[in-house]
Amino acid sequence: MILRIFTIEIVPEFREEFEAKYKVVSLNLVKSNDGFISAEIGRNINDNTYVMVSKWENLTAIKKFAGASWNKAVIPEEMEKYAVSYDIKHYHKEF
Repeated sequence: MILRIFTIEIVPEFREEFEAKYKVVSLNLVKSNDGFISAEIGRNINDNTYVMVSKWENLTAIKKFAGASWNKAVIPEEMEKYAVSYDIKHYHKEF
C-alpha cells in the first residue's frame, strides 16, 4: 500500500470557497480511480495549509491516476486559483 500525502497552502481570502470545493472537486477526483482505497482531508489549526492523505493499493494505481508525472500534485483546473504552494510525497504503508 502507498500513502499519497498532498499539502496545499491557500490564499486566505478564499478559505470558505476552497473548503467547499476541496471536499467535492478534489476529493471526488481522487476517489473515482481504480486502486484508490481511502482518503482523509484536514486543515492545519495554525495557518492556511490543508492536507489530503490518500491510501492506494500500489504505485501502479497512483501512476494510472496521476500519469507520467505521478510524483507531482494533480490539481484540478478549477482549484488552481486557490494555491499559494503545494507539495506531494509518497510513503510505503508497511508498519
